[in-house]
Amino acid sequence: MDECTYFMTEGWLKGERNIWKEYQYTIEKYGEDTGKEIFNMIIGNYKSLALLDTGCYDIVRIEEEVKNIAEVLKLRYKVLPGTIHYINKLLKGPWSDKEFLIIPPHSEIMNSDLALK
Repeated sequence: MDECTYFMTEGWLKGERNIWKEYQYTIEKYGEDTGKEIFNMIIGNYKSLALLDTGCYDIVRIEEEVKNIAEVLKLRYKVLPGTIHYINKLLKGPWSDKEFLIIPPHSEIMNSDLALK
């Protein structure tokens, strides 16, 4: 069985609605015991918290904070290599129909267009 992993980057950590801010909000709103129970239901299937090392930021700056989040949420902490290859291709092209859904202008997107092939 595959392990469910919550992925984290520096950008996500700084975001307004990240997993840590949501946890703190839940604890503040419902109290520690009920808040933890609610949050455990929200993230119950996750087993680990992975910090993605894309090379776009210094992970050492946020590593201790992410480790702490993993510990509090009772998730295994790990660092995974990441890449921005797909984003570069998205911005620069060329766009192959094997990697991108290419819809001509003024076309309607159908549910069948979104199915994995």
